[in-house]
Amino acid sequence: MVLPKVPLTRARNSWVEYWLLNCTGYTNRRIADEIGTTDKTVEAKRQEMESTGEIRQLDRLEGKDGREKAS
Repeated sequence: MVLPKVPLTRARNSWVEYWLLNCTGYTNRRIADEIGTTDKTVEAKRQEMESTGEIRQLDRLEGKDGREKAS
């Protein structure tokens, strides 16, 4: 599912949070491509959520090609 690109707002931030909570094992790029944002935006939100304990830190993440990569 690819969403239209929209300015970084609470709505986009909510999408990033939603994907990180439900697809924690996906790489930042994979989530960014699905949402239509940058991997840096996803990375910043992931770091924030990991530091507060909302999501756990993972050693490996799944990329768009389905392969696991070191995080």
